[in-house]
Amino acid sequence: MQRMKNVRIYALAAVAMALLHGTQAMASNRLANAGFEDPITSDGPPFVGSWEGFSAGAGSQAINSSAMPLSGAQHADLSIFNVDNSFAGVFQDVPNLVPGTTGTFSGWHKTTTSPLDLGVEIRIEWRNAGSDTEISRTPNFTPVPTDLYTLFSLSADVPAGADLARVVYAIQTFGPEPTNNGTVFLDDMSFVIPEPTALSLLAFGGLGLAGMCRWRSRRFNR
Repeated sequence: MQRMKNVRIYALAAVAMALLHGTQAMASNRLANAGFEDPITSDGPPFVGSWEGFSAGAGSQAINSSAMPLSGAQHADLSIFNVDNSFAGVFQDVPNLVPGTTGTFSGWHKTTTSPLDLGVEIRIEWRNAGSDTEISRTPNFTPVPTDLYTLFSLSADVPAGADLARVVYAIQTFGPEPTNNGTVFLDDMSFVIPEPTALSLLAFGGLGLAGMCRWRSRRFNR
């Protein structure tokens, strides 16, 4: 009796692990060049499959660097050098999204500037690929990087009419900072959004596990 009970417990654990592995695989990172190992481009559309860098010109930059990556050999370097009303950043488009699902844009950032005298803006711009128009965008998320790599994360639901996410990380000196100077490093970026099939699998599996647990409880507690 005890042996049969243990077998069923192991079976439940195996099913749970299989469900977890399956849903994670279906919700894999959709960003290309997540660790900036390949060059940041600045050549215009399309913006799917690569990071596009942008800046205000002289005194600002969005480049690859090998100074201090979190992993791999390179990372992104966003810098503004003592320039008022300037900006720099990177963005990438993620296509084939389904309205109503939840996307999460995350990554790791740090600064080598103390004090960091500029602002950070992280957002998701929801777009319609067919009309090439913006449907809406999240409010700017404005975390403050430290001298150690720390994780940032921004989640939002895909709105009606949108099938593409433009994920943006930017720095800017639009405020009253006295020096308007700083450098921010980025690495290991991610955009994850569960597929409807993954959500269905998780829900179905959860019901199955709950049923198995109830059966096991009745079977062995008689």
